[in-house]
Amino acid sequence: MSDAQQATPEQQERMKEVVAEAQQRAIQEIQQNMQVELQMRNNALNFAVQANEAGTDPVVITKTASTFLEFLKKGTA
Repeated sequence: MSDAQQATPEQQERMKEVVAEAQQRAIQEIQQNMQVELQMRNNALNFAVQANEAGTDPVVITKTASTFLEFLKKGTA
């Protein structure tokens, strides 16, 4: 036989609250991370576009584009 005790209704309710709070925090963190990633991707793309202006060294354009593509693949550059 097991010595484990049944949780009281109050304990069960508190566990549900704790789980719901943790889920909400996780959702908020995911949303914040997505916003940061989107901003980083937008910045990287803008830099790549800006580097493609007349008079810019082709090596700079190539390096910027490569960095942007690497970021898109890995999420980091």
